Amino acid sequence: MSTVPLLSVQNAKISFADKLIFRDLELHIYPYDRICLVGKNGAGKSTLFKTIMGLIELDEGEFFHKPGLQVAYLPQDITMPEGITALEYVEAELRKFTPPEFGPVTHRAEKSLDYVSMPYDLKMDEASGGEKRRVGLAAALAQEVDILLLDEPTNHLDVAMIQQLEQDVKSFKGAIVVVSHDRTFLQNVSSKTWWLNRKTISEMRKGYSHFEEWQEQVVADEMKQLEKLDTKLAQETRWLHRGVTARRKRNQGRLNRLKEMRTTRATVISSVQNVHFESAELKRLSGKLVIEAEDIEMKFGERRLIRPFSTKILRGDRVGVFGPNGSGKSTLIRMLIGDLKPTRGRVRIGTQLNVGYFEQQHHNLDPTKTLWETLCPNGGDHLMVQGKYKHVVAYLKDFLFDPDQAKSYVATLSGGERNRLALARILARETNLLVMDEPTNDLDMDTLDLLIDLLSDYQGTLLLISHDRDFIDKLVTSTINIDANGEVNEYAGGYSDFMHQKSNTPVPTKPAPKAAPKKEPTSPKSASNTARKFGFKEKFRLKELNELIPQFESQLARLSQQIQDPDLAMGDYQKFMRLTQEYETLKNTLAAAEEEWLELEELQNDAS
Repeated sequence: MSTVPLLSVQNAKISFADKLIFRDLELHIYPYDRICLVGKNGAGKSTLFKTIMGLIELDEGEFFHKPGLQVAYLPQDITMPEGITALEYVEAELRKFTPPEFGPVTHRAEKSLDYVSMPYDLKMDEASGGEKRRVGLAAALAQEVDILLLDEPTNHLDVAMIQQLEQDVKSFKGAIVVVSHDRTFLQNVSSKTWWLNRKTISEMRKGYSHFEEWQEQVVADEMKQLEKLDTKLAQETRWLHRGVTARRKRNQGRLNRLKEMRTTRATVISSVQNVHFESAELKRLSGKLVIEAEDIEMKFGERRLIRPFSTKILRGDRVGVFGPNGSGKSTLIRMLIGDLKPTRGRVRIGTQLNVGYFEQQHHNLDPTKTLWETLCPNGGDHLMVQGKYKHVVAYLKDFLFDPDQAKSYVATLSGGERNRLALARILARETNLLVMDEPTNDLDMDTLDLLIDLLSDYQGTLLLISHDRDFIDKLVTSTINIDANGEVNEYAGGYSDFMHQKSNTPVPTKPAPKAAPKKEPTSPKSASNTARKFGFKEKFRLKELNELIPQFESQLARLSQQIQDPDLAMGDYQKFMRLTQEYETLKNTLAAAEEEWLELEELQNDAS
């Protein structure tokens, strides 16, 4: 790697009016860097991109870049001039960085559009979001620039296109800085990580796959430095540390439960594929059965979009669907839930189903209504959320909206905000079958984490169309893959399991010759009856935990120091074993306390 950076920012301060955006900002971009930029919504990612592009002047500090530096930018929301074609747009973008003496850019523009399979004459003001994204990518990746900035480049792309994009990013001749909610994409392309936190940047010279462990270590180091200071900053650091560690433990617990559910699902898939609906048990229609499909297919004229496919979905199953754009994923889902009659085969739907459908394009959001009216169409200031009442402003805050946005019109929202509002509305309804078509498009990482939390706790059956591989891995019990020829196959597990099974690589799973008895999921109503409220008892317990957790941490640190004494094990082995046992017991106690603390914090936020 070159020791001379393309661009450097040192000791920088950036503020707008009286609002401080960055302090002590330091960053360096070297040739061939592959940097992922991570940070909360509003942390300053857009401001940082504008700083790199030279569009913002520093209040303090130094800004250096190599002479003639060229920086290109692919924004999250691409604005296209009216009446322009795809070819004209890409040509115009290429001319920005191509000197006139190099001649026409038409051939490069055509080649890049061929690469993303987009027609030259496509009118950009008539293009869909996915089509605009692909044309924008064609223009960005064809650039011969020093630094390329990519903001959510995987939005509206299918898995095949995302995997191709990963190869393009790896082979790009310049440096790349990317913002994305697609964790698998970031893990596959990044070799350096920037974390925007508390108005500055922390840098890790490793890719995103190491981020969570590194993030926890950074916060733990800050805790050690601040543990003797009784300041607001120390309290904020302590809160962040507990949140990071507790969430990681809770997510790991969910993944362990998901593995057990996948083992059971594997047995059901095997029975469908091998028994082929011969047993009387499979033919019986009951409340436990949600969907039963036998040899369904869909043809449009002579074209066979969906080839014969069979499946059986039980209450509580979580089924992911993925495949190339235009392969018929939405068509398959509509057949399974009874919205579309198959050309051949049969579908039987279970009893007492209450279906919620999250549409990809959100055509049912009225742009003339406010966010408040959208969530409370019959008036009032409360709505029923999975069986319990919640104030509309508090619920909007759960989905990262500012309170003053409650009276804003839907027409004023960005694509990502519309997505969040549509999610808020569908997840408030009392359903037992939830169908979600590309829910992660235009979402930031914070909203994606929130969505994973909500769907992980969902008590009903989930049908999910998504190109986000990490999202599928964390949520589903089985995946249905549709290829470009209309072949449909179901695999136990998530996307990673699908890849293992497709390549005939054995996946270490617990053998399940018999279907494990399935625990009846709690209905939304019964769950709400046992939901905890944040009252005096919970408030007292939260205060108690705020005092206990630092004591546990201090005791653990002291025990760790004693155990690491090399003379202890040799001189007093019984004491060494006793202290080791105390350490393990206290470690488990701390983990449970952190988990309880996180739940109470979230409960308090819900109540406020």
